[in-house]
Amino acid sequence: MLEFDAVIFDLGGVITHPQNPDKLDELASLLASPLDRESFRRAYSEPRRDYDRGIIGSDEYWRRVAAASGSPLAEAASSTWRQLLPRLTRVDIEGWFDIRPAMIDLIGRLKTEVAHVALLSNINRECADHLDAHFNWLDLFDVVVYSCDHRLLKPERAIFDLCLSKLGRPKGPCLFIDDLEENVEGARAAGLRAIRFVDEEGLVEALGLS
Repeated sequence: MLEFDAVIFDLGGVITHPQNPDKLDELASLLASPLDRESFRRAYSEPRRDYDRGIIGSDEYWRRVAAASGSPLAEAASSTWRQLLPRLTRVDIEGWFDIRPAMIDLIGRLKTEVAHVALLSNINRECADHLDAHFNWLDLFDVVVYSCDHRLLKPERAIFDLCLSKLGRPKGPCLFIDDLEENVEGARAAGLRAIRFVDEEGLVEALGLS
């Protein structure tokens, strides 16, 4: 018998594979950035938290990435930028949504074992809209919390409290699963049980479902 009655899942790196690095290269190419991959990744990542928090939109986010990556398009004319922005958004989304089918199966299995399952994701509006529009397995979740809707981010305690409130569950019997150690530690600090995701097989074993 499981020792928890609700499970909260992260999205990126758990239900989906990590970002496809080839798509990161494609983004750098679209922006004509002179940086190498890792330097461009830093330029891409630095403003991401504001984007995922929902305090800046896609236009401002990509302008910041362009400027930080040395792109000559950072000050592009509005007409040029309007043509580029949807291409950047499309490639960015393509890099994040390689779904792990085994995880969808596991979530479906857990639905028969626990009272509630939830999704808690640091995610921007464009990616959230894509998720809502294209993946019917979202119906497996009793609660879905997107950071951009609440201006909160993991590992902040407030976003865990918000998710638990929506679930209507006490903290003790609730398990949180994320691939990032900082988010796992944040969940524990908020009073949840938490484990770090490495792969599907390890998760099944940790859950005692093997």
